[in-house]
Amino acid sequence: MLSIPLYASSNTACTETYLVIDGNFSDKKQCHNAMHYISTKFFRFLVMQKKTSQDALSKVYELVPQLDMNSRWTDELLYQRYGLNEQEIAFIDAIIKPLEIPEGNF
Repeated sequence: MLSIPLYASSNTACTETYLVIDGNFSDKKQCHNAMHYISTKFFRFLVMQKKTSQDALSKVYELVPQLDMNSRWTDELLYQRYGLNEQEIAFIDAIIKPLEIPEGNF
């Protein structure tokens, strides 16, 4: 559904194959936090609700909340923040596989 996030420094070019997020981050830590957020099951589950093809147009991210990237978001924190119950969490866990970001992607 979504590939592993990859950090690209400023003045980096890419093809249309990649979704580019220009969060105008104040430092590299915020960018890394955004990469971890994108990797959460919560984020990817919400994208899945709108994504019906390979295309990843902006509309597929409509359900995804924009959060402060000064914090490193985990599924546990997100589930708690949005009040998901055990049944809802189990449903997401059954559908969405974990996605680990290799250290070389930073």
